[in-house]
Amino acid sequence: MIRKIEVYECVCDGCGTVLKSNDKIKHQLCSVCKDNEDNKEILEDFKKQELTDPFPKLVYNTNGLNQLASQLNAYSIKAGFKDTPTETRLLLMISEIIEATEAFNINKFANLSESEKKSISGWVDDNDFKKAFKANIKDSFEDELVDTLARVLGSCDHWNIDIEYHLQQKMRYNSLRGYKHGGKKF
Repeated sequence: MIRKIEVYECVCDGCGTVLKSNDKIKHQLCSVCKDNEDNKEILEDFKKQELTDPFPKLVYNTNGLNQLASQLNAYSIKAGFKDTPTETRLLLMISEIIEATEAFNINKFANLSESEKKSISGWVDDNDFKKAFKANIKDSFEDELVDTLARVLGSCDHWNIDIEYHLQQKMRYNSLRGYKHGGKKF
């Protein structure tokens, strides 16, 4: 028997992200806003009262991104990629996005349960870890997105970009642009 499932859309009360649900829910929070401890008080206020500003002025927790960028760049240098030209760095970022798109199109996702994640993360022997990684994560959608993120953050450090600052400013600017940034389709 085929069962029709109705899907409803609502907007996250915290950040304005469009959410899909099987329930007619007027106000809901996305998983990022639910987990964001820095904005807990603001989000509690939204739950108690009707939301008047669909794009609240949230402070995004970017702490640690510069340190992570520095670590990723240090690894890249150690691996022999110190003198990679800017154009090549940018093309490599694009190639990782293309690989993520290919993985998505062929439905290659890591899809690991919590126990599988713990098992893979807990391997002591590097050879066993490498086998488990290749079998469960390598070349998956998630793996390619992480490759993209690593290249972007490592390059930010290489170019002396304060990614924490710039991400905060960009998100503040975006919060002032309105729903779908004034009518954009995507």
